[in-house]
Amino acid sequence: MSQNVNRVDHVMWICKPENQAAYVEQLSKLCRVKFYGPVEKDNLGVRLYINWAAGLEVIAPTSQTNPISKPLRDHLAARGEGLLGLVFGVADIDDARRHAQALGYEPSGLIENSGDEPYAQETEVMKEIMLGNVLNSLFVFGEIKLSDDPLR
Repeated sequence: MSQNVNRVDHVMWICKPENQAAYVEQLSKLCRVKFYGPVEKDNLGVRLYINWAAGLEVIAPTSQTNPISKPLRDHLAARGEGLLGLVFGVADIDDARRHAQALGYEPSGLIENSGDEPYAQETEVMKEIMLGNVLNSLFVFGEIKLSDDPLR
């Protein structure tokens, strides 16, 4: 099992839903990697493609009413498609939440796998909390533990 701690776990791009598959194809060819997806996360109001081993995610908000997808829709409306932010690896998401709160951040609710994702076997633990804007990008803490042989 591997885990990125105190370093970038993965980067996230954001795009319009209708452009997502083309961007994933472009990144897949350019980086010589395969992505899981599309993964519909109705509970979050997003569709994503991800490659855990490469540290790449392409996300598109799909809901106009889901509160978790609202900051994503707002970002897309204000800045357009492109780099959204990053997930910074932490050893313990609860400790990271307390640390962020002590610094004045208001972390989102816990985002985690439901277990039925097509990549569920790739992650033993997948927990994230969004912290908001840092250096004009979305900053997320992630306690992500990959299984021994993630998609390469």
